[in-house]
Amino acid sequence: MALLTLDDPVYVVDLTPSALRACRAAFAEVGTDPIPSPQDQVGTDPIPGPIRAIALLLEVGTDPVLIAIEPTQDVASLDAAARLLLAALATGVRVRELARYDDQLCTLYTDGVLPAFVYRGFEGQVRRQLPATLLALVP
Repeated sequence: MALLTLDDPVYVVDLTPSALRACRAAFAEVGTDPIPSPQDQVGTDPIPGPIRAIALLLEVGTDPVLIAIEPTQDVASLDAAARLLLAALATGVRVRELARYDDQLCTLYTDGVLPAFVYRGFEGQVRRQLPATLLALVP
């Protein structure tokens, strides 16, 4: 991955303990549907250019873990990947299993449009920076 500049957009995924608690609470509220609705998640502001990295925020006050991705402006697929990661950590269910719970996620997953790490797992330096619980859930 080429170095990011300060102006490069990065997609941030909040996987902090407070985000996991909120996700678990939302699951308890909706009952059996384990994935929050994407309409409530995706922003509508135009992005200034292709997104080339996802930043996983694991703890407040620490640097996020950056994951290089193929450049994209498809925020819906990035949101789907984020929702899968958050739901996986909140429930302990593997990402590929969670994708089956929602028609839109299932379509995105089977069409292969999500970031590569969703299918192949994390590699290299990124793998060493992530908790074992997350590594066990992806792919």
